[in-house]
Amino acid sequence: MKGLAVFLAAVLLCAAVPAGAVRPLTPPAPEFAPGRAWVNARPLTMQLLKGRKAVLVAFVNLASLQSLRTLPALKEWWDRYALEGLMIVGVQTPEFEFQKDPLILRRAVKRLGIQFPMVIDADRSLWKGYRVEGWPSLYLVDHKGRIVFDRLGEGSYAEFETEIREAAGRAGYKPDRTLALLEDTPLVDCGEASETIYMGSTRGKPMAIDDLMQRRGAVFINNREREAAFQGSWTVEPEALRMVKDNRGRSFQAAFVYRGAAAAALLAPGRSAQRFYVLQDERWIKPEAAGKDIHFDEDESYVEVDEPRMYDLVRNPTDDLHEVIIMPAKAGARVFELEVSDRCLAGGL
Repeated sequence: MKGLAVFLAAVLLCAAVPAGAVRPLTPPAPEFAPGRAWVNARPLTMQLLKGRKAVLVAFVNLASLQSLRTLPALKEWWDRYALEGLMIVGVQTPEFEFQKDPLILRRAVKRLGIQFPMVIDADRSLWKGYRVEGWPSLYLVDHKGRIVFDRLGEGSYAEFETEIREAAGRAGYKPDRTLALLEDTPLVDCGEASETIYMGSTRGKPMAIDDLMQRRGAVFINNREREAAFQGSWTVEPEALRMVKDNRGRSFQAAFVYRGAAAAALLAPGRSAQRFYVLQDERWIKPEAAGKDIHFDEDESYVEVDEPRMYDLVRNPTDDLHEVIIMPAKAGARVFELEVSDRCLAGGL
């Protein structure tokens, strides 16, 4: 009889799980501890929201392409369901030191048109509490304060939106189910894309170009993918490559070799805004291959870097091997990383 009772209890527990949820249990959502910096709202707590709305806790990195491509879905859900039983809270757990600065986050939120509240998880306690494994990560919390659904990475938006409607309905709201669910981009014949290439010493291995040429020796290595190199007056810091002197002759360069259809770089200006000149395959970028942040001065291509953020550099029709060369104008400029998209994801930049 004891075994039968345990079996029946397990059946009842499974029956209580919302349809489509991937968790066999519904753990309580960690609380937003006091003392954190908030943007777009006064400090919120799960206790305050409990019993009133479902909550979508979105761990996003506004200095990462994956998170930036997820923002349109989050903003659409805010427009659709903010008055229909859903609160969205964006959580920025800093990957880089500058992301702890509330002023930088406030400017990014304004520039990106984010209206939902965001909080800085400076001590990474929320990240650890939710057991986050990467960006973007979305957690749906029901009106009872339980995590009922989650998703790591981009995509599956229609499935997640279905769960949002179910959670809002259980909270007593009647979301408009006549709206078409968000759809995912068909991932067919997308080509290849290199993994992120870092310039900081903590996660990257940038080399001086002279040392790199000596290492190659007489044998040229054709597969140079994910190569990171620099030339001139730079210092390698834990998070980035920092230019030490003004680059009057444009001889100081940071170079990435990547494979993919589009590339964007995380750049910071130093003390004031400045130009970062950009070449692809040792030539000025052509207008038809220019990213959204590229400007032109006669034939020269450059980005105007005024704050630390991701800058869209190049768009290519194929995923061939390419080299991007970045030449800042002034001392203090920092180059953090290069992120690459395949042909399918390039359209979401």
